Amino acid sequence: MELRGWAGSLKRHGEWIVPTRLALVRRLGSIELDLVKARFAGPVVVIELDMMFGSLEVRLPNGASASIDDVEVYVGSASDRRKDAPAEGTPHVVLTGRMVCGSVVIKGPRRALLRRHRG
Repeated sequence: MELRGWAGSLKRHGEWIVPTRLALVRRLGSIELDLVKARFAGPVVVIELDMMFGSLEVRLPNGASASIDDVEVYVGSASDRRKDAPAEGTPHVVLTGRMVCGSVVIKGPRRALLRRHRG
């Protein structure tokens, strides 16, 4: 599957099927991929990046692992912000390709807001 776009944002969330190969081609825009409730076509997903002047945020379910070692970043950053992220998990998401003037961020599921009730 290939997701292309120019000057705008793209969001995928909820229940959707993530193919084993996903190509992201984007200029001047952001992409948010929430994989927390997604179903995976296989245990390994390869996400190929060709992005310029934008950002990519990937949210992974608990127990998933990710590799950003093969992402080439020019004037930007790539980071995995999850605490205690597993080195090996299922699914395993491998990011490859390049990001020019932008950022790649891996995050875990959104946390539920805790509310305190006073009695």
